Amino acid sequence: MYPKRHEAALTPVLFASLWLLSLIGGLFVLPQRGSMRGQMSTQTPLARYKRCRPLTSAALPVGASVEPLVGETTSFKNGALQRNKELQHALAELHVNFELLDKPPQCALLRPALRAYKKFVLPRSQRALDLVSCPGRANVVAKTIKHMIDEALSADAAWKMQYSNVQVSDEFNNTPRYPLTLILDGLRSAQNVGSLLLTCEHVRLEKVVFCNITPRPPDPAVMRVAQSAATRVPQEYASNAAEVVHRLRKEGCTVWALETTSQALDFSDVVPPQPLALVLGHEGHGVSLDVLDACDEHVRIRMRGVKNSLNVAVAGSIAAFDVVRQWRGATSNVGGGSQASLDR
Repeated sequence: MYPKRHEAALTPVLFASLWLLSLIGGLFVLPQRGSMRGQMSTQTPLARYKRCRPLTSAALPVGASVEPLVGETTSFKNGALQRNKELQHALAELHVNFELLDKPPQCALLRPALRAYKKFVLPRSQRALDLVSCPGRANVVAKTIKHMIDEALSADAAWKMQYSNVQVSDEFNNTPRYPLTLILDGLRSAQNVGSLLLTCEHVRLEKVVFCNITPRPPDPAVMRVAQSAATRVPQEYASNAAEVVHRLRKEGCTVWALETTSQALDFSDVVPPQPLALVLGHEGHGVSLDVLDACDEHVRIRMRGVKNSLNVAVAGSIAAFDVVRQWRGATSNVGGGSQASLDR
């Protein structure tokens, strides 16, 4: 009975001794080749503390600087104002107006030129900072930006000519259209805009209005999705969607906002009037509040599942095809042409 009592008393002492030996041994582990962990493990606790403590500005010699952390670019912004002035002066000598790059609405074709401008003024690495600090670098970047702007303006002119040629063609003008207008209020995704343009061309809607930051042709991302449908849909741009809604209402057009609100009506329970305009909003924030107040009605698509919203391109396509489906059931003429010509 006594030996068991001695074993119970020695057990905590044994575990404490092993823990102390492991702690002492951890301070003198053999270093691994090329390993910072091995180098630090051979140091005493005091030396390790002195090496790892944060370096304050008071301990730095005069004129020294602290290296930035990973992802920190503050130190690379030194001299940004001077580089900005130099680049604007170089662009002015090449007869390039800087406001062309920065003035809204910004053309998507000018994004490479604007990106090159920002990379020169605000470099993101030490290597880039050394490059932009070279004498005469502003003149080189200015010539590159001018070349990008010339290419963008040429591509924009070619797009406008192609669009106008399609709009005045006999095939385009002889095709009747449904009196339905799509108002895109600050959409973010160019892919969604391209999908909606495809829907508008297939349904033969009257017009698409791009508002605020909504991407529009000839944005390359929009054109990749819409392709030739972008030239076959009448379109316009407006900076303010609320002003477009007020203008259409004055012209006798009913405006509905496709948005889930407390006063929204189910789309399947309403009869769409003619002419009609549908407002589609931002993918995350929806239709703007001032636009919602300006619309005649709010409508929503009834959801059967847990989620209460759809992708804006999907929702707009469903609404457009449903409006046309109901109009096709009517006996009146649509868009200046017979119902048979629209349904062919």
